Amino acid sequence: MARNSPKLSLGLSPKQSLALKQANKKYMATKQETKTPPPVPQTPTVISDRSADSGLGFENFDPTKDQKIPFIQIIQKQSPECEKRDPKYIDGAEAGDLFNSATRKLYKVGEPEGKPIKFIPCGHIRVHNEWRKRSEGKGYVKTYLDNTQPETQDGLDGQKKVKELVKNTKHSLVETVMHHVIILDDEEGNYEAVLSMYGGSLGSSRDFTSKLRARKVVGGNGKYTPPVMDNLCELSTTLKQFNEGSAFIFVANIVGRTADDVYKEAKVVHQVSSSRLALMAPDAAQLQDKEEPTTSNAPY
Repeated sequence: MARNSPKLSLGLSPKQSLALKQANKKYMATKQETKTPPPVPQTPTVISDRSADSGLGFENFDPTKDQKIPFIQIIQKQSPECEKRDPKYIDGAEAGDLFNSATRKLYKVGEPEGKPIKFIPCGHIRVHNEWRKRSEGKGYVKTYLDNTQPETQDGLDGQKKVKELVKNTKHSLVETVMHHVIILDDEEGNYEAVLSMYGGSLGSSRDFTSKLRARKVVGGNGKYTPPVMDNLCELSTTLKQFNEGSAFIFVANIVGRTADDVYKEAKVVHQVSSSRLALMAPDAAQLQDKEEPTTSNAPY
């Protein structure tokens, strides 16, 4: 015969049990009546025209000290930008491409899918960077403005021909030309940049400045050499063979004249170009130190 399951007893009196039942009934009724409050309506974001406040907050801004001008750099065969496992890898980068050192934007300038970068030259300076020879541990030492550099003589760093310092043959001097330009970017807009040409690209710099000096346009008094900012130019790269191997170098060509609005912008940049480039010369040298050291593009 089945035994009845014992009932759980809380030891309450009939009066207490009735009070507990009534409390539970009241709680359940309150719970059912409770509803989730409606969402609070959000005020839509309003962004009005603030062009009248243009420049606010930049009153103490000094472009020669507070603004970093990017470099346009060449990607070489052994550059980290084209090595997928390297943290500096840029998606799709290949040797011969160019990139912006600040934004890391890639420019495919080689044929057939690429196209040259359009730019406006605004000025340039020549500097001389002192390096410890590779045999002495390599590395950047200091920068000299043109005509202030120490005396040099022909020397060797291993098998590489260098200009070594007469007073310190363990160090060499590398000539570098820095071109201050305005990049005409259809996607990001116009922006200032620096083209640092040394080693294998030094010849490219000489070719480019020769073209600028030789160009003539017709004005009210006949032909004249236009200001450098008048030149609409294109920048690409080409592979060149050297004794130490091959490397990509800059190629710059004049393709037309600058429109008036961009010319005015370039003229302003030109006025501060020399002083800003001089301040950036050590930065240019540090970038050279990180580039491929196995070709004639190597700074040391």
